[in-house]
Amino acid sequence: MNLPNKYFTNFPIEFKEINPEDFISENKEDTKFIVDDKIIINPDDNGYIHKELSDKLSLKEKNTVVINAPVGYGKSYTILKTIKKIHDEIPNSKIIVATPFVSLVEQYVNDIKNIGIPEKNIYDYTNLGRNPKEKYNNKKIHVITVNTLLGNPGEDGFKNSIAKRMYLDEITLEAESKNEKVFFIYDEIHDTIQNFKEEFIFYLWKWSNVIHKNIIVSATFNEASKVVIKYLAELTDFKIQIIESVRKRFPEKQSELFLHYSSDFSYDIDTKEIVKVINDLLNRDRNVDILCYSKNLAKSILRDNKGIGKRLKEKFGILNDCTSQLVLNQRMENVPPKNRFNNEMCNIGTNFKSGVNIIKENHSFVIIMPPNSSRLFFRNKFGIFSNGVNNVIQALARQRKKGEIHIILPRPDKFNIESLSEANMNESQIKMFEHFYKEVEGYTNSEVGNVNYIPSKKQDYLIKNHYENNLLGYLQREIRQVEKLKPSRATLPRLEFPPYEIYKLNRGEEYLSNTFEIFGEDISAFVTYSAFTNQFINCNLVKINKKEILFFEEGKIQSNLQTIFNNHFGENYFNLTRNPSNFSMFYNRFREELFQNYQLKIKNQEKWNNILQYKNKEFEVQLLLFCNYLFESDYVNIYSIKNDIAYTRGNYILDSIYFAEKININSLTNKEEICLIQAYQYLGELRNRLIKAIKTTSRGTKYNYLPVKSTIIEFVDLTEIQRFEDTIKALSNYDILFKNDIFNFKRNFIEKDLNQKIQSLYTILIEDFFEIKDFKNYPRVTINESLERVKPIINTFELDRINKVNLIESPDFDKDYLTDLEEYIIENTHYENLDEYFKNIIQIFY
Repeated sequence: MNLPNKYFTNFPIEFKEINPEDFISENKEDTKFIVDDKIIINPDDNGYIHKELSDKLSLKEKNTVVINAPVGYGKSYTILKTIKKIHDEIPNSKIIVATPFVSLVEQYVNDIKNIGIPEKNIYDYTNLGRNPKEKYNNKKIHVITVNTLLGNPGEDGFKNSIAKRMYLDEITLEAESKNEKVFFIYDEIHDTIQNFKEEFIFYLWKWSNVIHKNIIVSATFNEASKVVIKYLAELTDFKIQIIESVRKRFPEKQSELFLHYSSDFSYDIDTKEIVKVINDLLNRDRNVDILCYSKNLAKSILRDNKGIGKRLKEKFGILNDCTSQLVLNQRMENVPPKNRFNNEMCNIGTNFKSGVNIIKENHSFVIIMPPNSSRLFFRNKFGIFSNGVNNVIQALARQRKKGEIHIILPRPDKFNIESLSEANMNESQIKMFEHFYKEVEGYTNSEVGNVNYIPSKKQDYLIKNHYENNLLGYLQREIRQVEKLKPSRATLPRLEFPPYEIYKLNRGEEYLSNTFEIFGEDISAFVTYSAFTNQFINCNLVKINKKEILFFEEGKIQSNLQTIFNNHFGENYFNLTRNPSNFSMFYNRFREELFQNYQLKIKNQEKWNNILQYKNKEFEVQLLLFCNYLFESDYVNIYSIKNDIAYTRGNYILDSIYFAEKININSLTNKEEICLIQAYQYLGELRNRLIKAIKTTSRGTKYNYLPVKSTIIEFVDLTEIQRFEDTIKALSNYDILFKNDIFNFKRNFIEKDLNQKIQSLYTILIEDFFEIKDFKNYPRVTINESLERVKPIINTFELDRINKVNLIESPDFDKDYLTDLEEYIIENTHYENLDEYFKNIIQIFY
């Protein structure tokens, strides 16, 4: 399969760089930070940075070290080795490991023990209140969450617990009393940004007399993290060291990436792409974990006992629920949290997009991205991916061993190809990107495209421009007015407009991810761009599964179908499917392929709506007529029909009667087909009966007529009641168009007695077999000495029409064609029969 990423084999991997100039003020004389030249390190031949990173990491100097390296390069291993080195070589020291999640605390504690540090020297802060006998004094290593370290009680709390306050106070005083050097290690700093608010930063100043070094680690820094670095570096005499790894791809370590595009507006357990992916993985006996954008979807899969949930339980037994247990962001009891990722189980949920290492063999990682229904006007509801594209990069990085990553995602918005001029692509790469992207993009009214490529280095400019022009600039007059009143407002509540860096810290990433498609407003566009251009370190695109969107307009369905058939199916398809088939087989096959392989949309009053099977009557009728005309014609005449064609229920019934009368049911075996043909043969008899019953007026204006009431004539004989009932049943249940209400029929017989049903059929057939003169009130004629209303008949519709539709025959091969073909094959080739010929053809194709 030809894929776009093969054209981007050596394309540079873009990432958020941390540079010395990020810490230099516009007025350089006001700059307080002392930043060494950035150190660039390279992974070794095995893709690891441990040796070079360790050599560059000086433990003696008091500073803040920023380590910017991708996932899978061994930076966590280096940090563990650094912890061991501090523990062994710097006796009068304390190490605070601060993680973003409680689940990572336990993981770090175990990893630290595994590198040879005695358990007695390690304190797991989650034991506070749960294991009061365990003392934390004199522990050299403390593993804690960042929100606890900064005293953040959560959105719905008012202060952190007394136990946590006592714990922080005591270990701080202990460090001061012993004059210890305290090392802080902030792992996955990108997931802790929300804790670094002004009111919480003061908690760090408890350590101002003993802090020796901050080590800040991430694979996905962002603009907000630069502000955090400044806060932390202030506590280490403003000294900053930046160590950044070169990004290289190591194909032998990369997982295979599969993109599955779904056009469904919202996702549930019946979404075709989700079902297909899960079933395929189970059929191939893969180990499976499913990360869902929303808790509701994850819970639906966990509860499902019929579809994919049932199959997952049959394969893996108890499924591990990895969704949050928090209520209003708080745990109701001080008990160890459950619902954590488990490498021994099948995990389904939302809480392992970061900080988890999936180390299973034969593993397939399924990531379900937010669908189009989650994209709202002001703020997107993307669940666990709401904070921007770094969430996506982190989620992909959970796959630590080579395996498969399957992403289910919506079609991205149209890309503004001109914006790629900033992406360092050559003309050939831009051309190929455009070609492949168009195959997966969704419909948009924008001619240019909503998605613009923007280099990540411009993010600060974008946030600042928004701040200065849309926020600060809009209120300049009011802000100056308040500043003039500052002396007189001394006793009033503080009123100061937030400075830029505070805004960037609190709202910057949210602004980017909800405003710019490439930064997260359209996550699918980011994933698509990154996969196509080889931006992901740990995986490589190997397959794209998509349904192309086909667009139709009311009144132009015939011409739309003509273009689509020509562009997407073509003459070879026409010959291979039409020649050996009867009409039903040709029609059903084309119709099935159209709905299975494409998403269909139709424009109605400037709005595009999905065309679902048998839900759009006009489309179904025009599709039927298009197939019929194509079947009866030649491919070269595909464009002969210019406008949509009128085709009524009466036309359809007459066509079916015409073909039914030519069929000998004794040669058939399909019960439903036999019943349907018998039904239309009976309608043919009723038609003849109605024609014979036509009378002509004897007085006044001469016209032909039939009575309005069926009881006036011998329409259905008493001996035919069962045949009548069988006919209604067959037409309602076995005729595909009546069954699906493409033509109004079966509803006329619901909850009616026999006489009412007979009258309904009588009314339908008069409407469909004859051209009736339109009267506001039908005239009265004396019939059998009684004055009865009648319907004046202008004309009788003939059975033998042009381009008749034959849907009553079951899909089958055209036996005459196959007979002629077999004779030709035997006479002109070395094959002895059709079976031998077709077996060879199939072998050639596969």
